Amino acid sequence: FNYAQKTYDGTSAVDKSMPPSGTWGYTLKPHDESADMRTKVQTLLNNEHPTLNTAVLTGTYVGENGTTPQSDAGEYTDRVKYSNIQAALQDSNYKMVSDTRIGSGKIDKRTFNAADLNLNVAAARKTYDGTTLVKKAGGKAEDYITGLTMNLGGTPKTYVKNTDYSLKSATYANPNVSANTGTGSVTYTISLKKSDGTNGSLLNNYEFTNLPTGYSFDAANGTLSRTVANGTIDKRKVYAHVKDVSKIYNADIDVRGGSGNGHLLSSSELVTFDNKLNGTAVDDTGLIEAHKSLNATTASYRDKTAGTGNKTVDYTLSIDSDPAIAGNYVLHDGKTGAAVPVVSGKNVLTTTTNTINRRALKIQTQAGVTKAFDNTDVVKVGNAPSTTGQGLSFVGGDKQGSDTVDLNTTYTRVYKSKNATK
Repeated sequence: FNYAQKTYDGTSAVDKSMPPSGTWGYTLKPHDESADMRTKVQTLLNNEHPTLNTAVLTGTYVGENGTTPQSDAGEYTDRVKYSNIQAALQDSNYKMVSDTRIGSGKIDKRTFNAADLNLNVAAARKTYDGTTLVKKAGGKAEDYITGLTMNLGGTPKTYVKNTDYSLKSATYANPNVSANTGTGSVTYTISLKKSDGTNGSLLNNYEFTNLPTGYSFDAANGTLSRTVANGTIDKRKVYAHVKDVSKIYNADIDVRGGSGNGHLLSSSELVTFDNKLNGTAVDDTGLIEAHKSLNATTASYRDKTAGTGNKTVDYTLSIDSDPAIAGNYVLHDGKTGAAVPVVSGKNVLTTTTNTINRRALKIQTQAGVTKAFDNTDVVKVGNAPSTTGQGLSFVGGDKQGSDTVDLNTTYTRVYKSKNATK
């Protein structure tokens, strides 16, 4: 038989669109082995040209054992097996000595069209974790790959994950929530090699040249990549914990702590962020390690007046002053679990059981008040009776800010005794 050749089509059959042909031979019985008989038989063959019905003839590419069908591209020297030759012979005057023959052939790698290849991937989704790694809740990143098919002349051939190919990597182009709201760029790279490092069926049988948009091929590493725009990264839940605060009145709405006049509370003193709701850790919540020291929270009393256990404090919560980082989180109250309200674009957590203690003011009396004995208790200043609202004053430094504090000017003063003293 002539040299058989075809392009990879996923089967072991010889391509019958190129009808097998070859040189006819003959075998004579021992008693007919004469030069004259050989000449007669050869002349007969040359004149009659026996033909084969290729629809009946079977041609198969086989393995080295001569029997196992093979479909992969490659050279098949003495490994193309033809059978059913007698039934294919279209001349009843001849009988085949053997109903099988062995030939050689080749299966060429297939050059496919862009539309023939489809690595199908579902939309990826995960909770923000600061990395570009693709993850799947309750599963693996490879679970997003739902199939790989190649169109073989109108017949889709499906390849098996972790047999014909395996996931090597899957990554988002950007780790932030803002870049992954359902259309984030995600790249899947699959290895087309076997677990032992040898080429798999896809590498053996295809020329990866006419790739669809979004695909790339790395011949050196035997990998195929596809980039899709269907990624989502959800905001990571973080629990905020604040405590009731108190201070001594200072004519301001700032939040202070400590003894005496106290100190302005730092962001980390105002609030803590973690992954716990009422003390119980919750999976996939809390700040990632790189953001645990970026607290930029501020707070203020709603008003400056004194009150015990009934003062309102507004905490403007901020994981970080950089919105690109803060935008990856959603804040919740660590006690109730409720989402922290957003007011004018800011996360504001409000408590109403805080305290501003009254500030003590010290009063001093006028020194050096004297008069000559006149048998009365009337206080005189410069021999003139003291008027109302005189004789008392505040000790300096107690009044806060621009506060104006006045004593009731209707008070009067008298000597406790009208008798003279030394």
